[in-house]
Amino acid sequence: MMKSSIYWPQRQEELAAALEKDEAALKRRLLRQYEAEAAKLEREIAAYYKRYGEDNIVKYADLFKKLPDSDIMLLIQRMDEFEKKYPEYADLMPIRESIYKLNRLEGLQQSIRLQQRELGAITNRELKEHLASLAYKSTGAADKIMGLAVNSSAMKIFSGTVWSGESDFSQRIWQNTDKLADYLNNDIANGFARGDSYERLIKNVRSRFINVAKNDAYRLIYTEGTYVMNESSAAVFEKDFEDYEFQVADSNACPVCKALNGKKFKFSQRVPGRNFPPMHPWCRCHYGVAVVDWDKWQDEYVKKHGGKGSSNRIISSFKGAGTVSDDYDNFKQAKKTVIGTAKTEAEKKAFINAFIKKYENAEFENMLMIDKNGTVHLFESDYTAGIYYDEYKPLFKGSYNIHNHPRNETQYTFSPDQDVYTMFEEDAAVMEAFDYKYIYHMERAEGVTFEKWDEARYDAEQNISKIMDEHKLSFDDYQEQKLHLIIDEACKKCGIKYYRRLRK
Repeated sequence: MMKSSIYWPQRQEELAAALEKDEAALKRRLLRQYEAEAAKLEREIAAYYKRYGEDNIVKYADLFKKLPDSDIMLLIQRMDEFEKKYPEYADLMPIRESIYKLNRLEGLQQSIRLQQRELGAITNRELKEHLASLAYKSTGAADKIMGLAVNSSAMKIFSGTVWSGESDFSQRIWQNTDKLADYLNNDIANGFARGDSYERLIKNVRSRFINVAKNDAYRLIYTEGTYVMNESSAAVFEKDFEDYEFQVADSNACPVCKALNGKKFKFSQRVPGRNFPPMHPWCRCHYGVAVVDWDKWQDEYVKKHGGKGSSNRIISSFKGAGTVSDDYDNFKQAKKTVIGTAKTEAEKKAFINAFIKKYENAEFENMLMIDKNGTVHLFESDYTAGIYYDEYKPLFKGSYNIHNHPRNETQYTFSPDQDVYTMFEEDAAVMEAFDYKYIYHMERAEGVTFEKWDEARYDAEQNISKIMDEHKLSFDDYQEQKLHLIIDEACKKCGIKYYRRLRK
């Protein structure tokens, strides 16, 4: 669909704003989970006071008696359920034989460890999906600046990388849950030893549970988000740029980051925590592409890729409007040809099938459009990630159009901020697209604005874990299914016809 110039610093600000919004939603989901689990622990401790206590006090010596068989079986049942639900973490379960040797205090402490394992698995899943989505958005934004399509086969998820020199985010989640379990178990054991009442013990335990879990998770969400947002775009830019400039988030940056502000480093030598953000926990600094001689860069780019117009567009994106001539040589318009008329469904289908056959292996995006009068227009482009045709925009009102995604370069559905937005903006009746695997179809619905649809899309994005679970999909399916399911859910909510079908 139609593309226009994007100023990269502005796009960085938009990505950062969207990240804060997504982080806030993720924190709310996790906090609800933590509060629910804290309430469960309160009930479990209350049961201990009821079963083993007198006058609201549990005798410490009684806690060293053997754990009843019924409690042992409950622990084993929870272990089995955990292994079934999270087979990838089955090795985190304790040795089964050890459960039979526990006393009452150890039984409660083991129950707390199991609960923390469950919370760790939930946090892992939520954060993994959040960071994968962020990597996709950040990489996609950088790809668009460079005139590329998001290449699914080359798409990297950076959230599993050990960048801090210690451990990846998943390992840190398990370290945090182990730490919290130790804190809680010590608090509980000390409380029982002191003869604390139920009310006093619960107050201390709940405060520890919520505050530690929340602070550890929030710090991880924030810091890993900074890493993924910066690293995923840098992985795109380093292919055509040599240097970057460290940039602080704002005037409140720490002395470490302020000392680096404005300094230039090579992309090939970037190291998070040393010369590339994040420099430390809670860091939200970023970077900018650094080019001393844009003319020299352009000569090298053209020699490598060809197409001076493309390099002008890229330079404009980094340097801002007015830096490069705004004539349309910089944004080469697609070649438009009228190739016939389609008055019947059979004629329309014949043109569509011929278009798919001709362009299924095309290197660039192309589009077939049938206007409301039945005239068939062919748009041929020199770009892999867009078709520039804004001088023909009036033709699209009430039209049908279909475009190809270059082979092996796809996001497995439409682009929300380009394809779907343009469909609404130009009031097209039907939009289709195809790639090597699927054909996608969307129809306009009366009275539905893009803003309404985009709000529904955002809601669906926040619930993608639940939606994927409902479709019995795993994280292995994330890249191919995530955006498709989000668009599908948004369209259902707005009464818009949308589907994706396998190509024959």
